[in-house]
This record gives sequence, C-alpha cells and structure tokens, in this order.
Amino acid sequence: MTLQCVLKKAAILLVFMLMCSLKGFSQTDSLRFYASQLDSIYSKWVNSPDSTLKKDSVITAFLHVNPTSKIKAAGTLQGFALTYNTPEINWYELATVIDKDSVGYLIKVRIPRKIYNQHKMLTCWAVWWGRETQVVKYGGINMRIKLTLQSQPQKASVYLIPHRIWKSKFENTTWQDHIGLLSDYMVDSDQTNTAVTIDETVYTVVFKLGNKFLTRTHYTRPMDIEPTQKVTVDFQNE
Repeated sequence: MTLQCVLKKAAILLVFMLMCSLKGFSQTDSLRFYASQLDSIYSKWVNSPDSTLKKDSVITAFLHVNPTSKIKAAGTLQGFALTYNTPEINWYELATVIDKDSVGYLIKVRIPRKIYNQHKMLTCWAVWWGRETQVVKYGGINMRIKLTLQSQPQKASVYLIPHRIWKSKFENTTWQDHIGLLSDYMVDSDQTNTAVTIDETVYTVVFKLGNKFLTRTHYTRPMDIEPTQKVTVDFQNE
C-alpha cells in the first residue's frame, strides 16, 4: 500500500469517527461502525473502475467558511470536513485550513471532478475539540465559481492568495526567494492550463514557470453574472 493510500485511509478513519460521535454512538459502537464501513468504502475508492473519483482527477477549491456566525460549540475549532453522499458515492475529505481573519476561515480542499461536474453543493462539518470532540454541521458549501487559469507556455504552477492576505503578508516581502511561504495557497491538483473553484473573493494569482513569476489581481465577479471566469498570462511577452 502506498503512502498516499495510507494517508487517505487515515483521513477517512478520522472523519468516520467524528461522524459516529455526531450520531451519538458510544465509543464501542463508533469503532464497530467504523470497522464495518471503512474497508468497504476505502476499497471502493481505491479499486473502483470509475477513475473520476481518484486522486488524479480532482479540482482544487478555495472557499471561506465562518461557522461561528451560525453555531456555538464548546472548545476550540480545529478544522472542517466536507462530505458528499449518495447511494453510488460516499466521499469524505478533510479540508486544509489556510488562514483565518475577520471574513472567516479560508479552506482548501480537493474535490473529485465527477462530483464537481454534477453537483455544486457539499456538506461542511466543523470539528471542535474540548472536553469532548464535537462535530457540528455547518451547512451547505456552494462550489460557485469556476476560475480557469491559463499560461503561455503551459505547465506553470499557480498560487491563489486572497488579496487582503497578499497585501498584509507577502506583497512587500522577498517571497520570490522563499516560494515555500506560498505553499498552502498552491493549486495542487494540476499545473496550467487548469481550473479551480472559488467564492466571491478578490485574489492575487501568482504564476511560476521555472524561475520566472507573474502576478495578476483577479476581481471575482458575482456568480450570477459570470459563473466561469479566467486569468491568463504570457511568459513569452512579459
């Protein structure tokens, strides 16, 4: 079993244990439920002939959530899990929390393209740790806007940073010499030409091809006006 498979299985384990605690199962029942379900779902994910649910066919989503405006739970907010469940698909993913400010939590998650192409709503759960682990349903997450990222030549790495974070943390620094500082904001599902899904946030988009960088500010337009948007750069003419 590869390291990626082990990590995927561990992620599913955590989410299942959290879901079980939400349902009010005892610890013993939770573990039994997990043991009976994990191998089945994990096996389907690994061995499914439908390659659209595998890691090499995903789209990266950058989204904001603000659970404190909707729910109250004791303890410290630790993170988020996104789920999508039908009789045919059981999908769970732990989101990466990138940043937090007055707007809420910026999360990044990789979503199977099959789910993204057919369904624009996921369920989000907030995970709180205190005396007891609490998993609280935050609500629905809309994968609202598709942002196409293109470069000439192709095969550029891309980073999406909310503009307010870019201005406060990176703009006046030597970030080009320390590109690792931007790693959390990297579109890690693919290089250009590619696409991501975003919410209505202004982003600074950084393109990296070899040792050359180009930046663009993308003023995201409302989904109702323009559900598909684009950022393009040309390394050969700049």
